[in-house]
Amino acid sequence: MMKKRMFLCLALAAALCLTLLTGCAKSKSASSSSAAVSASAVTSSQSSAAASSEQSSNTTPAQSGDASSSQSAETSASGSSSAQSASSASQAAEYSEQELTDALDACCSFESGTSGSSLQAISAASELVSFSAKNMSETNVKAIGDDIQKWYDALDADKKDTLKANWDEIYEDAQKLVADPASMKDALSDAGVTTDFASMDLSTGISAANCVNSLLSA
Repeated sequence: MMKKRMFLCLALAAALCLTLLTGCAKSKSASSSSAAVSASAVTSSQSSAAASSEQSSNTTPAQSGDASSSQSAETSASGSSSAQSASSASQAAEYSEQELTDALDACCSFESGTSGSSLQAISAASELVSFSAKNMSETNVKAIGDDIQKWYDALDADKKDTLKANWDEIYEDAQKLVADPASMKDALSDAGVTTDFASMDLSTGISAANCVNSLLSA
């Protein structure tokens, strides 16, 4: 009876030991699995961080470059616009308003039919032609036309009548001077005009006179 009890105790002890050993093995396996999962998660996190860093590194310079290119393009466009404006301004020839006024005033500073009026008409025509040839251009023709209009509008009735009376002779002399300055050489000399019209570009020489003629013909 004692032997059976001892044998039973030994069997129970062996079963208990086996159970304990199995539990420890499972625990170690679970721990190993957990550690592996944890290590895998860390590795994955590091990989994601590295990928994000690389993407940021690759993207940021490109975006920065795009922004820089855009800003550079805007600056270039602004500079180009400024350069074009400056170029347009430089192409517009400056002229003396006083010189224009003096040339216009000469047209109504004498009375047609009086002594010496023909020479004064030639002198007035030469002043208009000289101013127009030196200053009239596509960029300022409107400005000069506006100044002639203002001058004419400011004349009193007597001055306007005198201008109308003198104008036909002045305009004819201006046309002859532009068409053939050599033919007017003696007349210019008699009028005391020393300008060398033969050496000038007279392609726009009649323009100012045409503006006055338009006002008087309106």
